[in-house]
Amino acid sequence: MGSFGGSLKDFTATQLGSFAIKGAIAKAGIDAALVQDVIMGCVIQANLGQAPARQAAKFAGLPDSVNCTTVNKVCASGMKAIAQAAQSILLGDADVVVAGGMESMSNVPFYSPNMRWGNKYGNVNMIDGLAKDGLTDVYHNYAMGNAADMCAKERNITRDEQDAFAIESYKRSQAAITDGYVDAEQAPEWFTTTPSLALPKAVAKAGLQMSDLNFVELNEAFSVVGLVNMQKMNLDASKVNVNGGAVSLGHPLGCSGARIIVTLINVLKQNNGKIGGAGICNGGGGASAMVIENV
Repeated sequence: MGSFGGSLKDFTATQLGSFAIKGAIAKAGIDAALVQDVIMGCVIQANLGQAPARQAAKFAGLPDSVNCTTVNKVCASGMKAIAQAAQSILLGDADVVVAGGMESMSNVPFYSPNMRWGNKYGNVNMIDGLAKDGLTDVYHNYAMGNAADMCAKERNITRDEQDAFAIESYKRSQAAITDGYVDAEQAPEWFTTTPSLALPKAVAKAGLQMSDLNFVELNEAFSVVGLVNMQKMNLDASKVNVNGGAVSLGHPLGCSGARIIVTLINVLKQNNGKIGGAGICNGGGGASAMVIENV
């Protein structure tokens, strides 16, 4: 991942997606011709052109015979793509599927909605596509950060606690980078608490207890999201986001769900863990969660 307006800003989301697909196939050591489906999360698709997942697959050199699907479940898009890939394999619809997420928030355009039929008189207003389609609650017309503030007030989580959480996230991610732990990766208003509902359901569906989880990855949409979900699920902070999280690493909307799954897999391998859980909230009041077993 890169920073906003950073070294990757000259690449579109579909180009970044193609790099990830190439890397995943190479790391898996399989022939690209074996891939049957590509499922990629991507939230803000404006100005990318038709069928972003198809573009990423073709740019990665995959054949035209591959079925491609683009998923938009806001922040949970990447995880939903992985879930759909797993379901496709379990159903026998495919044997080899590439799944993940892609986003270039640095390249999201501004919109000029009045101009389709011409602005007859007066000023022309520009709308930031990143704010409009990525970071605004459509039902209440406020920034997602406002929802985080509401959650912090309701749960009595202070600014100092949130700042401390953010600092710890930076410390953990910096330590993970320094130690080489992330080398395998670096390539309604209460949405903030929804992972605390989704993850226990996923754990129960797997026939497990929350106490069986060795490590947990929660997407840090905001500091309060990490804090409130650890609080509601009574999680040991030393087992959550041990390599840092989105507060320090960044939160590319269509990619983050897939990113935390990759991180969780690596954390389990690095620490000889057996069972891990991942949860991510998304705008509109939803969430996705997944349980991973290290076999």
